[in-house]
Amino acid sequence: AYCFWEQGSGYSSQFGWFIPPILNRASLERAAERIAEVQAVVPVPVAIEPPPVSFVAGRMEVFEFFGELAERADCALLLDMGHLVSYEMATGRPVTDALGARPAERVIEVHVAGGEVQDASSGPTYIDAHEQDIRPETWEMLERMLPALPNVKALCFECEGVDEDAVLATLARLREDVRAGSSSAELVASLDAAV
Repeated sequence: AYCFWEQGSGYSSQFGWFIPPILNRASLERAAERIAEVQAVVPVPVAIEPPPVSFVAGRMEVFEFFGELAERADCALLLDMGHLVSYEMATGRPVTDALGARPAERVIEVHVAGGEVQDASSGPTYIDAHEQDIRPETWEMLERMLPALPNVKALCFECEGVDEDAVLATLARLREDVRAGSSSAELVASLDAAV
């Protein structure tokens, strides 16, 4: 996704939102080339992440696109539950319908973060907002996705600007959710490791 323009560093704040990739073959080919460029200079495994979206362009499903991209580039996937919520809101279709085994086995990391929903003429739009509370839709997405992701090694709570007590309470809930619903034995076992 594009989140800044021209030269120099930047983030989505430059636009105020991400411009998602076009989910088609030409975009997939270009993305595979760019991932290969990164892999050529980064000595650690690369994980790609579907961005948050306020609209979707292209005919491929999100997991069809990112699953094939991860296979072609031989890289891992990182799934942010709020980003998946944004895809569902933008398309009106459940992401789990198109998950399939191929992309699921490549998911090694899961993120959760706060967000907000804004009303738009086309319907509600999910906005990534890490300083906000985790939305009920994001918790539900996590509960739906954890059983389908057998190779997750890490769960990250993105919580910039969140009060310490709220962070600790959220981490406790995340541990409970992982223990109750994750199909990744490695992730569940990590809960009992010394901190």
